[in-house]
Amino acid sequence: EAVRRPHDRWVPRMLYKNYELNKQYAEAKAGWEDYIKRFPDSPGGYDTGPRAIIRLGALVAEQRAEKALREAEENKTKDPDLSARRIKKAQKFIDEAKETYSKSDESFAKAHLARITARELASQGRYIEAIAVLDRARWDYTNASFFDDASNLIIEYKQKANIPLSLSERKAVIRAEGGDKCPGEPDTPKPEK
Repeated sequence: EAVRRPHDRWVPRMLYKNYELNKQYAEAKAGWEDYIKRFPDSPGGYDTGPRAIIRLGALVAEQRAEKALREAEENKTKDPDLSARRIKKAQKFIDEAKETYSKSDESFAKAHLARITARELASQGRYIEAIAVLDRARWDYTNASFFDDASNLIIEYKQKANIPLSLSERKAVIRAEGGDKCPGEPDTPKPEK
């Protein structure tokens, strides 16, 4: 497919999509903004690009909120004032992302809005409600990466609330811990004789 496309248009689009897949949202957004300026009359310039910029703007805001919340947690005991400022900053970014997602009709936006809602519920200790929101969203708004993210958050919330994990969730935890080897299996293959 790539060889039949104009490379000056195809290659940058693939780069921006890969940035997004690698969670380099700011770089992807900047790339799409540049693409729109260079190719305003192409489908990527008037359709795909503008939608991507909106989506990536919300993802950048979510990423910044997560960073601010991590900083708040790190400074909770050392500097409570800094921690409070980081929480306010995070809330500003969360509100920005929610506003952007609320304006969209795409399932991606609805899924991420559900994830934000679930995180807010979990931060209040309302884990069962957070799990319910994520469970419904991962089936309603089908997207492979969101399904995995939602499933991982469900596991995290169940563990925090001491709710038993399902068999598949227990296996996912074992895989994440690097336990996907059979018991007794050697770390290195046996030398051949």
